[in-house]
Amino acid sequence: MYPINLIESERLEVLGGKVIIKQNKFDVWQFRMWISSEKKYVEKTLRTKKKTDAVDLSEELYIQLRNKYKNRKNNTLTNNKYFEGELVRHWCLFSANNAM
Repeated sequence: MYPINLIESERLEVLGGKVIIKQNKFDVWQFRMWISSEKKYVEKTLRTKKKTDAVDLSEELYIQLRNKYKNRKNNTLTNNKYFEGELVRHWCLFSANNAM
């Protein structure tokens, strides 16, 4: 009998390699996706043993995560612009008060 770590599990690339799904030692499919803005992988269980269900679930999860991290990035940019605008406004008020 071979040790478990030597047994090859099935691994698939989904959406042109943007997502990797593979089976764990219990034959349950796992999802893995690289988030470049966070510089980390997101890993989740798909809670299914069926390959077709795993592919469908991974595509849906990819869309959800892509939107989540895209919105997070947009919110950060919006917050930075707001903060810069507030700094300029306060600087103008400060300059106007000290000019007198």
